[in-house]
Amino acid sequence: MLPIIKRLFATGCCAAALLLPGAGHGQGKSTLQLLYDTSAITELYDALPVGITVENTRGRKAQTAGWLGGSLRWKAFDIRVFPGTFEAGTVRFDRQAVRRNGDHIDLTVIPRAQPSDSQHFRLEIPFLSKIRFNFFEDSIKRAIPFYLNVEGIYSSGRTFPLDTSDIRFRTDNARLLQGNTLLVPADDHQTETVVLDAVYKGDTALRLHTVLPVKTIWDPYRKMPAEPPPARKRRR
Repeated sequence: MLPIIKRLFATGCCAAALLLPGAGHGQGKSTLQLLYDTSAITELYDALPVGITVENTRGRKAQTAGWLGGSLRWKAFDIRVFPGTFEAGTVRFDRQAVRRNGDHIDLTVIPRAQPSDSQHFRLEIPFLSKIRFNFFEDSIKRAIPFYLNVEGIYSSGRTFPLDTSDIRFRTDNARLLQGNTLLVPADDHQTETVVLDAVYKGDTALRLHTVLPVKTIWDPYRKMPAEPPPARKRRR
């Protein structure tokens, strides 16, 4: 069974037994830890710095170069990642491919000097489980850009704002500007509500629908309809 790093930002590492190259079986096995950068936000970014720490039976430790700043060179290991790629201590992945793989990345660490002592790990990557509107205003004002704040709730429990690289907006009676911005023109005095739909591009099952009111502001320069003339009294 593969060691599983669950809740990626809560555990921090995964340990496994590894026979160091050149060590005799009678000397026992050393411990290998696969660590990752807990400051990486894999909910939003498709890259994760990782490192390896090896501790022998005498308690001496060695760490990989790069993120961990150790002297153990990565060329001592063959790192295989699915789905994704590995280069210089960083795992890069395609989010949709990870989604199809059950929201996890399979990683194999193979010591080049002792390939039979390979170790397998499984990294769980947070996925978007829900989206929601969180508007800063309760109504739209004419001629004033209205920010369409959409938040994504991930399986990790974290919440992050989403933009048009993730969300597709649609409305029939307002203008969508660049970015998450909507506008009702100043000369539009007919629109009283705006119908808005939002769909997550990565999974169209995640969608939102709402109706936003347009605030009516008295305009002293707007021409008011003329009052009808008073009714003429009928003579008796």
